[in-house]
Amino acid sequence: MADTSASDMSELATAMSKSASIANNMGVTIDQLAAQIATITQVTRQAPETTGNALKTIYARINDIKAGTDDAEVSLGNYTGKMAKLGIDVLDANGELRDTGDVMTEIGEKWGSMTREQQIYLAQTMAGQRQMNNLIALFDNWNTYTKELNTSLSANNELNEKNDIYMDSLKAHLNELTAAQEGFIQAFSDTDSFKGLVDIGTNFLNIFTQLVDAIGGGGNALLSFGAILTRVFSKNIAT
Repeated sequence: MADTSASDMSELATAMSKSASIANNMGVTIDQLAAQIATITQVTRQAPETTGNALKTIYARINDIKAGTDDAEVSLGNYTGKMAKLGIDVLDANGELRDTGDVMTEIGEKWGSMTREQQIYLAQTMAGQRQMNNLIALFDNWNTYTKELNTSLSANNELNEKNDIYMDSLKAHLNELTAAQEGFIQAFSDTDSFKGLVDIGTNFLNIFTQLVDAIGGGGNALLSFGAILTRVFSKNIAT
């Protein structure tokens, strides 16, 4: 879906992290949720966090209506009555709320036959005043939603294939690192070259030791070097 829509993988994942739990509780499948996010995000171009929180708020509102909580803006009877006026039956044969994913599918298929006033009335009933624009953006672009939903439903292991490609690339880089590491170790195991380096260091230390001894030992060496540094950098030290 990230490949076929204007929403990338990061946006889809971020938005789903905000809304997946309540969506699952309200009977919205992962394919439906991903398609809703992809549609709303590419139409509104708002941040994925905003889209995810908007859908979470919409599902939570319907859940509050279903549970009859004190936070519910409308009662279950009021909600079902308003939806019935628009030809949408939100209750099943047992008088329970139908899965929200199925209800939204039915609305999307009937959306084009409604007047704009009916559409706004329905969106406000389902989503409330603050989130109705996100729901309208979804239903106004139902063809896009359907295309993205079919993309998700017809997907055949694409995510695993992309992960395999990534892992192959990672393995190649790790192999390069291993080769470099082996070359580094091999360079130090080249005794002839390493002996020459050690000999240079040894000669330098011998010369330095003779110099220190010649001027009376370490204490005198420090005093001598300190005096030299003071004369050379006197102006800098004063500053």
